[in-house]
Amino acid sequence: MLPGIGPYTAAAVSAFAFDRPVVMIETNIRTVLFHHFFSKRKKVNDRELLPILAASLDRNNPRRWFSALMDYGAALKKRLPNPGRRSAHPTPQSKFAGSNRQMRGMVVRLLLKRPMTANQLVNRTKVAPITLAKAVRQLEYEQLVMRQGRRYRIV
Repeated sequence: MLPGIGPYTAAAVSAFAFDRPVVMIETNIRTVLFHHFFSKRKKVNDRELLPILAASLDRNNPRRWFSALMDYGAALKKRLPNPGRRSAHPTPQSKFAGSNRQMRGMVVRLLLKRPMTANQLVNRTKVAPITLAKAVRQLEYEQLVMRQGRRYRIV
């Protein structure tokens, strides 16, 4: 496993970049399965979805299969009342504005342009030094960013 890459991302890269037949669950795919296999259930665990996905997977062209499922799920979401509520698995993501995710994204975007010191990052982002330091420490821990002297850069 690569630092900062979770199970879904790893499976998605395998399926979409390398066209490998791996089982993966994503919000729109979940919607399709809820609609067709669990229409009467209030809460469905992802463990129940995995065998259905494994049995239905197009092993010759998984990239196209998952793209179709995701497109179909997106279309279903436009006409169904919030199907994600029926999942026993995911939790809603917190607000993005002001979040640690937003800080990390700002740091990565800036460091992609050029290495910077902590003070330069604070000045460019207008984020409190302690908040920014937390985001940078996480990026370092995940080996996405490294410090060289006084400057940070993308690994």
